[in-house]
Amino acid sequence: MRGAAGAAFHVVVAQCHGSLETLQRKLSGQPVLSVTIYSKCGQPPAFKGPNVRVVHSPNVGSCDYTYALHLSTLTTFRDEVVLFIKDTTYVGKPHNLDFRFRSLRDVLEEAAEPPGYGCGMGKRQLTPHWWPKEGWRAEPSLYWYSRARLETFFLKAYNTSWRHFKQAPYTASAFANLGQWWRHIRPDGIQTREVLPVCYGGAFAFRESNARHVDWASLLPSLQVGEVNHFMERTWAALLLDLTSRPMPMRDIFFGNSTCAGYSGARFEQREWGLMNTHGVMVCCPTSCGQCGGKRCGERPGGEAACCGHAIMAANRSCLNYPPPCAADSSGVDYKGPKGTEL
Repeated sequence: MRGAAGAAFHVVVAQCHGSLETLQRKLSGQPVLSVTIYSKCGQPPAFKGPNVRVVHSPNVGSCDYTYALHLSTLTTFRDEVVLFIKDTTYVGKPHNLDFRFRSLRDVLEEAAEPPGYGCGMGKRQLTPHWWPKEGWRAEPSLYWYSRARLETFFLKAYNTSWRHFKQAPYTASAFANLGQWWRHIRPDGIQTREVLPVCYGGAFAFRESNARHVDWASLLPSLQVGEVNHFMERTWAALLLDLTSRPMPMRDIFFGNSTCAGYSGARFEQREWGLMNTHGVMVCCPTSCGQCGGKRCGERPGGEAACCGHAIMAANRSCLNYPPPCAADSSGVDYKGPKGTEL
């Protein structure tokens, strides 16, 4: 395996009627080890190059089914980077204009380093008012949600005004929501964590060795249903991102956590690409506190242990594993921006 800046990688494409011309151009000159194209709609892919393999497969499910199908065929999981991408990734604009396609280089570099996962789509800007809005380069690629919040997700029908989705029929699942589907498939590690990452858009890169713990074949029957593919979209990152390898940026985790009343214990300094933690550790208080930290915090509902920053830090409860009150350790606060700047 090469260094992160020039890591060789494999490509797996879910292809129906979309053109692969832009994808081939972006891969030109890159250290591509192999390209596997799953052709689902009977249209031969116009993709040239060495080590290209075309697999003709039935048009079942979405790209999520195709990715799981590919992983189910593997007998060994190499310590190499794999890029999963669909034929529509670089065709037109994302149906959600708040998103953008991220630099392929950034995605592959993130996958080559711990924790071994890079999301292909990023949000145009973050919700907090202090995040820089000019340019589209500062956003994180992963979204972090409290597990309890994520489990309530369901999508029984598409909004018929979404032009992007009018072409294909849509089927609702027999599962009430994402949480019920998780209880059905029992994914390793997901239901023991309080905060989970999500990558939207159906394009991502990962270390193939991170996928060895999942029985991919067992997922295929349910992934033939439209709604379950949306469940899977919200599950990939949690399955493939190695949360044990390195603390994740806690600032990203906090702003996806709807159960936080507020944040305390850290000062921030404005930098070119965002904010840098200059002091202390971020903590999250439960909503019962009303606000987090500050004067007379111990007199709020929940008391000192739930509402005061110093007490939460002393309890040593990581927000990766516990609901509020919880804290980030000092190694989990830093976040490297596009130029390696510590934010």
